[in-house]
Amino acid sequence: MNQIFLTVLLSVFGTLLVGYFIWSIVRLREVITETKANRKDINYLSDEISKSESSLQNDIRRHNEDTILHLESKVRDVNECLLNTQNQLDRFEENISKDLDRRFDKIYQKLYSETSGETK
Repeated sequence: MNQIFLTVLLSVFGTLLVGYFIWSIVRLREVITETKANRKDINYLSDEISKSESSLQNDIRRHNEDTILHLESKVRDVNECLLNTQNQLDRFEENISKDLDRRFDKIYQKLYSETSGETK
C-alpha cells in the first residue's frame, strides 16, 4: 500500500512538476515577447526624447541669436542717438561761441569807437 501511495504521490508531483515547467516556459516566452515590445517602446521614447532635446536646443539657440541681434540693433540705435545728440551739442556750442564772439566784437568795436572818438 505504501508503494502504491508513493507511486501515486510521485506521479502527481511529477505531473505537477511537468505542468509547472510547461507553464514556466510559456510564461517565459510571454515575458520575452513583452520585453521585446517594451524595448521597442523604450527605443522609440529614447528617440523622441533625443528629438525633443535637439528641438529645444535649436529653439534656445535661435532665441539667443534673436535676442543678441535685437540687443545689437538697440545698441546701434542708442549709439546713433548719442552721436546725433553730440552733434547737436557741438552745433549748439559752436553757435553760442559764434554768438559770444559776435557780441564781444560789437562791444569791442563800440568801446574802440568810443575811445577813439574821445581821443580825437
